[in-house]
Amino acid sequence: MVKKIKPTSFRLDKTEAIDFGKEFFLLDNELFDSEINTLKRHNVYDSWIELNLMNNPDQLLDLVNNELSKTKKVLGGGEIYDRRRQKNRIY
Repeated sequence: MVKKIKPTSFRLDKTEAIDFGKEFFLLDNELFDSEINTLKRHNVYDSWIELNLMNNPDQLLDLVNNELSKTKKVLGGGEIYDRRRQKNRIY
């Protein structure tokens, strides 16, 4: 899984670099409104995983080891927020 994580290049929006014909995860701490709109327009908003490495330095490692290949979730500050179930649970 770690070998599949690659940096990308873009001019303005990170979503410019996404091939919407393939499955992906967008790992980032924050998105511009235009990026959110693009993800929603392509029905892939749940592919964004919000990272907060300042609050949780091991978050990326936790994602790779536990959940990234199985589900699309947001982790941060000791909680998991599952967008599909609209619930928080302690991690």
